[in-house]
Amino acid sequence: MSDDLLDLDVLLDEATHNPFRFRFDGEVYECPVDVSLDFIQLLEDSKLLDALECLLGPEQWQRLRASQRTFGVASYGRVLDDYAKHIGTTLPNSLLSTASSANTGRR
Repeated sequence: MSDDLLDLDVLLDEATHNPFRFRFDGEVYECPVDVSLDFIQLLEDSKLLDALECLLGPEQWQRLRASQRTFGVASYGRVLDDYAKHIGTTLPNSLLSTASSANTGRR
């Protein structure tokens, strides 16, 4: 048996020191250090607004939805792409292309 152990706890603890944040309409939003399986499932099911709500959590989601500016497909795609890069992964192209073609305008 090998002594090598991938310690995901340590990796996640280190990642919390460098959160992914973005600014939209003067508000700062912070995303978790990794995507949840629920988030991936929502993207795969093309439930893009639900996926973004899952990523941001209820308080940040409400702030985003209350914004005077429209958070549209370009913003959505950019946030997903930059977030994936920040956490050291890529989202499947099929998910990103779905996101870039979604109607994610407010209300």
